[in-house]
Amino acid sequence: PDKHKGEITQSIGEFLSLTDDARTNKEGKVCVLGGGAFGTSLAYASAQNGFRVSLYCRDAVQVSTINDQHCNPRYLSDTILPSGIVATTDLKEAVEGCMLIILALPCQKTPDFFRQHRKVIPGGVVICVTAKGLYLPTRQLIGDAIEDALAAGDEQIRNANQKERPTRKPNPLAFFSGPTFAAEIVKNNPTLAVVASQTLYHAVHVQKILSNETNFRLYVSQDIVS
Repeated sequence: PDKHKGEITQSIGEFLSLTDDARTNKEGKVCVLGGGAFGTSLAYASAQNGFRVSLYCRDAVQVSTINDQHCNPRYLSDTILPSGIVATTDLKEAVEGCMLIILALPCQKTPDFFRQHRKVIPGGVVICVTAKGLYLPTRQLIGDAIEDALAAGDEQIRNANQKERPTRKPNPLAFFSGPTFAAEIVKNNPTLAVVASQTLYHAVHVQKILSNETNFRLYVSQDIVS
């Protein structure tokens, strides 16, 4: 009973911390991984709500143009981006101190990306996944493949030391689904979407960062498959 009481208290504390941060901490930082059309649109939505946004891109020219001219030269190039969006090619800089990671990379590239950079991704931070479909090499749902990628290496560490070691704090996953188009979001057209997570308050955390009262509304769900 004491164990379950402690787990419940911890869950309530995490819920209050997440929702308070998303509701009141407009100085909070959102990290968007991927400078494509959808990553740019969700960076736009976050910045429109007053959050600082770090947009991770691999292309140095793209980063320079976003920072200097406030537009993405490769995607949605006619959109003026809020000054709160700062692009970078440095992943460590992008994720440092963030309260939410929005994953906007292609589905088939995502697990390898996380496996390669798992030591840089801060544990415990909610990851909002926009990738759709199955991860073909292992025939897994993308969420399962991401969880395996982020946990990669923990078992080897335990085996090498022949004793249990604390592992990185897991990243709760939330899943963003439409029907939604990037162009609609940056044009401020009325847009609806759903964000789902096994634990509802993780979905609410994403909702409070991305939704606004005029044109972009996120509904929450615990159905992470369909």
